[in-house]
Amino acid sequence: MPEPAPPGGNEGAGRAALHAGLDARPVWVRAARIALVVVLMPVALGLAAWPMLVAGGYRPYWMDSAAMGPAIPQGKLLLLIFHKEVEPEVGRAYAVRVGSREGGLPLLKVRRIVALEGDTVSLEGGHLRRNGELVAEGYAEITPGGVDPLPHSGGATPERISLHDGSKVSVDVDEAGVTIPKGYVMTLPDDRSRIQSTMEPWLIKKGHIYAEVFGH
Repeated sequence: MPEPAPPGGNEGAGRAALHAGLDARPVWVRAARIALVVVLMPVALGLAAWPMLVAGGYRPYWMDSAAMGPAIPQGKLLLLIFHKEVEPEVGRAYAVRVGSREGGLPLLKVRRIVALEGDTVSLEGGHLRRNGELVAEGYAEITPGGVDPLPHSGGATPERISLHDGSKVSVDVDEAGVTIPKGYVMTLPDDRSRIQSTMEPWLIKKGHIYAEVFGH
């Protein structure tokens, strides 16, 4: 009388045959499938995370100029963090994008905050002097050819500065430089040779800072 087959014997034989069939596939087929998973997995995760990023105030942005090189080269994909505050808290050396929250104002490019309200600043051959001290700007490209957009007149009468939205603001100018008025920040491109006009909009209302560049 034959012995009964052990439980699961047929299932085990079926699995072995299945594995043998899978192993018999060409190597390139298996490699292609693995590569497809590796490529599509980040895409799938990105698509799944996109609604959360948008809800959290994040947006992608391709750097469309070389003004912030070498720290932020042209063509680099950036992640912008949109501020919900009317006047967001920002710090020196923050890279930001400036424009109007309401629309209607020309959007400026990404720029670096180099001074806050109350700081006294001047430029010396592209190098920033802030509150009497030269600033070591590791992110900046200091090359000849740029224009100093800051006023140097001094005197008892405050200088009237034109802003990118068409308005004007008074700033105090003396031998130490320009003092940034309350509610404003000073921004410059990292590549100072890109400043080709004394009309470069360097004084920005804090309320017109609408996004911070993540990681920069």
